[in-house]
Order: sequence, then structure tokens, then C-alpha cells
Amino acid sequence: MSTKVRDLVREALEIQEDIFLSSFAETREQSLRKSETLSHDETWA
Repeated sequence: MSTKVRDLVREALEIQEDIFLSSFAETREQSLRKSETLSHDETWA
């Protein structure tokens, strides 16, 4: 029983983390200014 509860809690925490990170990424994406980004070549040069 305790391992099942542990697994369920772990899964719930992972889901909450995914929700938070998704929201954070959407906010960052909306505030992204193309003029401030680097190209692939600039990044890896």
C-alpha cells in the first residue's frame, strides 16, 4: 500500500511540475522578441 501511495504522490508531483513548466514556457514564448534572439549559427559558433 505505501509503495502505491508513494508512486501516486510522485506522479501527482510530476504532473504539477509539468503544468507549471508549461505555463512558464508559454509566458516566455509570448514575451519573446525575435530581435533579441540568436540564430543557430550564432549560438553554436
